[in-house]
Amino acid sequence: GLPGDRIIEGQWANPGLAMVNGKPQVIFPGGDGVIYSFEPDTGKPMWKCDCNPVRVKGPTNYFVATPVSVGDRIYIGMGVGPDLDTPPRSSYFLCLDATKQGDVSFKSYDAKDPANKGSALVWAFGGPVNPPPAKGRKENFGYTISTAAIHDGLIYIPEVTGYLHCL
Repeated sequence: GLPGDRIIEGQWANPGLAMVNGKPQVIFPGGDGVIYSFEPDTGKPMWKCDCNPVRVKGPTNYFVATPVSVGDRIYIGMGVGPDLDTPPRSSYFLCLDATKQGDVSFKSYDAKDPANKGSALVWAFGGPVNPPPAKGRKENFGYTISTAAIHDGLIYIPEVTGYLHCL
């Protein structure tokens, strides 16, 4: 089902439209941290992907940004509403395979993890630097409320703290 009573803080993100193998999909980033895909004409669910493989108490990432579709890939950053007093220290920017069907949730942010076989996760950028450095930035990617820009195979995604990443 849809997020309903599982919404973490609010439903902020806009749905997007993807053309995958010549067929449209409505991509809905739920306020529960799950990406949902629907057939536009019928509303029939096509696939869903829980992007929070480990649910924690306290600040939890979800979607604020609009997903971006290029070919059969969906790109979206995770974050929290900008007014949250204690946001998570780190988050992830995700690339998902939109050709999947059913529940294609992943078990970790490591796309090579055997537990993720069959999931929609193509890759994830972010998380804490491990081991944490004695000085300097302790996260690879903080949280975002922004929609990515993609051009010539380069992805531009900013963090709330002002860092701009080019992947």
